[in-house]
Amino acid sequence: MADPAMRMLAAALEKLDASAEEGGILAFIEANLDLLDGEASPVWPALGSAWGEHGWGNVPLGMAFYVASLGGVGRWTCTLPVGGGAIGYLGPCPVVLEGRVSFRTDGRRIDVSTRDGTRTFLRMDGTWTKSDATEEAVRIGGAAIIPFAMTGGFEDVSFVGGLSLASSPMGEIRRSLSLALRAIGSAYSRGLAWMTPVLRGIVLVDTGDGTTTSGSSSSHPGLVYVSHPIDVHHLAAQLIHECAHQYLALLNGHERLVRVDCRETFYSPFKRAHRPLYNVLLAFHAAVNIKRLTSAMLRVGLRSGYLEQEDARLDGEIDQMHRDIASSEGWTPAGRRLLGELERAMA
Repeated sequence: MADPAMRMLAAALEKLDASAEEGGILAFIEANLDLLDGEASPVWPALGSAWGEHGWGNVPLGMAFYVASLGGVGRWTCTLPVGGGAIGYLGPCPVVLEGRVSFRTDGRRIDVSTRDGTRTFLRMDGTWTKSDATEEAVRIGGAAIIPFAMTGGFEDVSFVGGLSLASSPMGEIRRSLSLALRAIGSAYSRGLAWMTPVLRGIVLVDTGDGTTTSGSSSSHPGLVYVSHPIDVHHLAAQLIHECAHQYLALLNGHERLVRVDCRETFYSPFKRAHRPLYNVLLAFHAAVNIKRLTSAMLRVGLRSGYLEQEDARLDGEIDQMHRDIASSEGWTPAGRRLLGELERAMA
């Protein structure tokens, strides 16, 4: 069984109280434990429940959403506080959970009933989406990527840091995403194949001032946000950027890259400030991957002001970050190996 799944289950058993309702959740988890064996995807397709700022307030509930998203079969019910901030994820789709919650799944369809009614989710190309939004998915590379914007909504507003959801029509958003992903695939097919395992959903946001932004979180694997409208080539780079962060967070969770006692700080050109070694590694890893994309796009004849400026800018920033962090004493053996791989990618 995968180590993260084992840790979650152990935590669930420790936190489980003797109530019949939580016992029903545990019975559902135990009946589907075989789904956890040999799980190969680097992204857990469900993120579980969240209380407030995404703390694991109810681990059994989160585990139940996880095994359901893997194709578990069964049903359970529980009662949660109204206004308690619990959020369950099915693939990239958040569900606000409060009051009496009933959950039923046959492995292909999931029905979640709460005080606000029943929501149905369907499995599609390896992920889950709302039954009334299957036409919104962007399909590429054998994967379905679910966009979220003001149309259809996205209930986990804290994920996007208080930004407003983009008001662009969903058709326009889907076209932008399709063009960006196809541009990646046409110029850098390995990059597209690398991205799709860690990209399940994209939340489109509006910064309100015309600037561009993107973000992701290790607590939300498979999910990123990016501003819209945005230049297609810039969107492609932002998606590579956030997928790089997803991979690094997953790798660091599996094998620590920076020593716990490392106190060194280095300049991050992305943040224009001195940051801990791990944060600058995040920036360096993302920059190397964006550079591979921009160089590939320019090689196949794609041109835009953004592409040419970004490609030139990255040269200096990558060299500067590499010079700064290469001699750090804060690397673990795994971190040093990763640095070597990135150096080879720079060559």
